[in-house]
Amino acid sequence: MCKQENSTQEYKCIQSVGEYINAIQEIIEQERKNNSDFDKNYEVYFRGHIDKNFFLIPSLLRNKSGDKDSVGQACKEIVDNEHIAFRSIVAKHPSEFAEYKSAIEHLVKMQHYKLKTRLLDITSNALVALYFACTIESGDVNDKLGEVIVFKLPKRIIKHYDSDTISAVANIARCDINKLQIKLGNNDLSNEFVKSLDIEPQINEIRTTIVEADTSGDSLVTLKYKKQFNDDLGYLHHQIKAEKSYYNPLIEPHDLGKIWAVNTKLENPRIINQSGSFLLFGLGINEEEIDGSNQLTYTKVLHPQIPDTWIAGRIGVGSYKAHTQEETEETKNQIRKRKKKNKKKKANIVRQLSMLGIDHSFIFPDLETAAKEINKQLLSSKTDK
Repeated sequence: MCKQENSTQEYKCIQSVGEYINAIQEIIEQERKNNSDFDKNYEVYFRGHIDKNFFLIPSLLRNKSGDKDSVGQACKEIVDNEHIAFRSIVAKHPSEFAEYKSAIEHLVKMQHYKLKTRLLDITSNALVALYFACTIESGDVNDKLGEVIVFKLPKRIIKHYDSDTISAVANIARCDINKLQIKLGNNDLSNEFVKSLDIEPQINEIRTTIVEADTSGDSLVTLKYKKQFNDDLGYLHHQIKAEKSYYNPLIEPHDLGKIWAVNTKLENPRIINQSGSFLLFGLGINEEEIDGSNQLTYTKVLHPQIPDTWIAGRIGVGSYKAHTQEETEETKNQIRKRKKKNKKKKANIVRQLSMLGIDHSFIFPDLETAAKEINKQLLSSKTDK
């Protein structure tokens, strides 16, 4: 997984479930204090990272590990094959997908089985996020400083699984990258697109602003522009109509470049227990020369980024001190002691979560996981441990 640059920011770290709940309350109360309409306009979600340096990027779109300059760029060799991977896993296990018609249902299933997708898991259950900040996939505690991200997602970007917007963005996964270079128009028409965002036409500003553009009301562009934009989307429209024959092929241009929160069907025990939802990432915006002029295009090789305004707070899980020059010169023994302390603090949190019913067999409610959990708790000797 990609990591972000080490932060020098001091933020609250917790070492117990009680401290964690208090920290969340403080964050939400501050948001309500700053915005009296907070509960009306936002929904709170969470995501737990076992390492605070992890990026908020879906597995499909991650680039070189540790390269902060690659944020916003996907690995071309990977996204080139997204549509092939989508079809390959369905072809090899057709019975697993037999009941699914929509692309988002396919992607959720694929995410469940660890295929790389453009989905990022989030949860409405704060305790579930805390568990993921403490343990690796096997259920074992790791020794890194973990983190829980507290999201405040605008309600306008939260959609249900059967939304036409979600159908449009999810079906990007079915499209060959070579058939999905989407022009945002010539200079005159692309100017209309930029003007709709009410910003100066600088590419970085466009990329930042489009994610937060409000497309929940009237269209931000003229019908003429929208029709011309959709003329380039024949291949994408074909994929969408395979699941929705009634689909109206007039996609809002801004919607393909946004990040959407998706409330999917609660159709398996894991999603139910984890209170799972997803962030669905669309396309990134690029500027390139086409037919002798610079034009804006959508491309799979770039991706939108989660705005800072969607993050209410970050909570460290474990023991942490601000990054200083002295800390960079820690001895191996000091690093080992710090990691041991982190692991001990996390293990204590996991025990507290277990008393509240949040353990590995709850998070991953299948028979094999339950058997392993019972072996660990009841059928292991000290020598096994």
